[in-house]
Parts: sequence; structure tokens; C-alpha cells
Amino acid sequence: MKRYADVYSIFGAFQEPWQRHCQNVARLSQLIAKTIDGCDDQFAYVYGLVHDIGRSTERSKKDPRFHCVDGFLILDCLGYDELKMAPLTHSFPCLSNLSLVPGYYNPLWDPDASIMDKQRYAEKGIHEWDTFIPEHLQGYKATNYDIIILLADLMSARSEEHTS
Repeated sequence: MKRYADVYSIFGAFQEPWQRHCQNVARLSQLIAKTIDGCDDQFAYVYGLVHDIGRSTERSKKDPRFHCVDGFLILDCLGYDELKMAPLTHSFPCLSNLSLVPGYYNPLWDPDASIMDKQRYAEKGIHEWDTFIPEHLQGYKATNYDIIILLADLMSARSEEHTS
């Protein structure tokens, strides 16, 4: 996996508990991928490893909501087009209708929201992720790897909860 040397060097800068969490997700992703015909388990490992890469930025340390945007931007800047969706898709799994994502309701994403709701929300200050997320996810078709890391992330978080 020489191609991903930059990813491994960024990953080395991660602090606990995120480094351990990303390794857990990577290992689980690899195991799951081995059971699915046509999936590359080595790629699934790297895809799982980078899903939280945005947590390494100062901005996301202050406001964790930005970790998915920052992760996408890091991977995009490094030229990893095949990896850059991992940070977004594990945070926003409801790809076809972003207004239904639990915990992330945003009237700007909801085609059925009233104009007044949208104005009230916008008056509070529009954040980068208010426009970035729908711009990059609306209409995106999830891959097997997106689904694998979502499952691995949930499994890892649950097991880490019980071992902490």
C-alpha cells in the first residue's frame, strides 16, 4: 500500500483515542470486505483508516462537526479521489435525503422547510458545512466501501464504549 504513504504519515500524527479508533475501523473494514465478492480488503483497510482523518485539524478539535469536511479536503488536496468520500459518508449516511440525517437537521438541506425556517437558521450564521455537505453528497451513490466503514465505525464505537 505504498500509494498511501501520505495517509500513513498523517495518521501517525493522530492522538488517542482517535488513532486506536481508526485502526479498529480499518481492521473491521478489512474483515468485512473479505466476505464481499469484488471488494478489495486492503483498500477497505485504508478507507477505514482515513474516515476520521479530519479530526487531526485544529478546526475540528474546536468544533468536531468539521472533521468530515476537513477530512474530505485533506484527502482531496493529497489527490486521493478514491478515498475522499470516506469522511463525508460515514458522518452523513442518509445520502439521498440529507434532511433525514439524525442529529444534523438543517432547514437549508430540506426542500420541504419553510422560507421562514431557512431565514431563521441562516440568521444564526451559515457554516461552511451547511453548503459543503449537500454540494458533495446530494445524489452521491454510496459504494460498498462507504457502507462497510459505516458499519465498522458503528461496531468499533460500540465496542470501545464497553472497553473504556
